[in-house]
Amino acid sequence: MATSVAVRDSATSSKRTIPLSQYVAEHPAVRVFPPTSERATRIAMLTMFALIAVSLLVLVLDEAGLFG
Repeated sequence: MATSVAVRDSATSSKRTIPLSQYVAEHPAVRVFPPTSERATRIAMLTMFALIAVSLLVLVLDEAGLFG
């Protein structure tokens, strides 16, 4: 893993090498999405799996001729 980073100075367009820890301190991660709770994720996944199961059941029953 790299321990230093080459960065370009926007004012002078010159490159300089700084330690990775300094780069991380100067460029904090910006969160794009709000944090999601595990419970909300679990509910969304279970809902998706339930919809897939119902869709497969409807397809099987339709192929068996139970819908007309």
